[in-house]
Amino acid sequence: MTGSRRLREGSVGLLVLVGLGLLGGLLLWIRGVRWGAQGYTLQVSFPHASGLQVGGAVRLRGVEIGRVTRLDAGPNAIVATLVIDSAETLIPRKAVIKANQSGLVSETVIDINPEATLNLETLTAGPRDEACDPQQIVCQGEELAGRSGASFDDLVAAATQLSQKLDDSGLIDSLNTLAKDFSRVADQTLVVAKDAQGLLQRLDGQLDDLTQAATSVTLAANRVGATATKVGSTADEATTLLRSNRAKLTTTLDQLTAAITDIRTITADLKSIAQQANTPENRLVLQQTLDAARATFANTQKLTTDMNDLVGDPRTREDLRRLIRGLSRLITTVDAVDANTKAPRSTPTGTGRP
Repeated sequence: MTGSRRLREGSVGLLVLVGLGLLGGLLLWIRGVRWGAQGYTLQVSFPHASGLQVGGAVRLRGVEIGRVTRLDAGPNAIVATLVIDSAETLIPRKAVIKANQSGLVSETVIDINPEATLNLETLTAGPRDEACDPQQIVCQGEELAGRSGASFDDLVAAATQLSQKLDDSGLIDSLNTLAKDFSRVADQTLVVAKDAQGLLQRLDGQLDDLTQAATSVTLAANRVGATATKVGSTADEATTLLRSNRAKLTTTLDQLTAAITDIRTITADLKSIAQQANTPENRLVLQQTLDAARATFANTQKLTTDMNDLVGDPRTREDLRRLIRGLSRLITTVDAVDANTKAPRSTPTGTGRP
């Protein structure tokens, strides 16, 4: 009995010790304690905690890299101590640190979003090394400034303000008026749309007319182009003709110039003669000459009348014809006798006569 009781009491004690060890390990895990981890710590100050708690996750580009191990409330800011799990995790100096709430339970996490890329070839030391370059990466124990990001508290405050504004009767009246105005605008828009539809139909018909007109203009332009081509050909032919007859044209122009010069000379001579003839003696002679010409014309007219009276008789005309024929035969006979008289006599061959 005594041994069995001791065994039960030892088992209970052992279970209690195991439970306490598990509870302590859980608490240490919640606080971010990592055994054997070679990480480094940072301090980030926030203007507002935004629900941030010890054990909250720290994420770099959305990947969890550490935990929040301590929160210190100051008069001007909240300082959070961060533990980065691995010293190989490099945080660029140019980075934005925000405390955001995410998930259905509004868990607050710290998001680190780099704004520049690191040149790993020029980086020779890590954040835990004494030769750490603070110009490129965040080193061990540095204090950085963070921002308050999206939080459920801000959402609730914004919703509260919105609800307060919606409860305002003036706003509701304004919304009602806006709805009525919108309804009127919609009706007017419908009327304008119908008018625009009719206008589009009319424009469609006008576009057909314009298309036909454009076709006619195109045909006319083609005709004009053909005419222009013909005119160009004619102009080329005229140019060729002018070039080929340039010498003749030049000669003709020279002759015309000479003729004009001669006409000018003759005109000057005629003017000179007219000036010389325009004297009293010459005018008297011209007057006497004109009187003699008038008398001659009168005698000629009288003679012509007498001849008409003489020749007007048919018998007389026949006798004149006979006389003219006889004279013609006489002249012919005289020409033949004259020709025979002037012609040399020819001696026949073989007669022996001289």
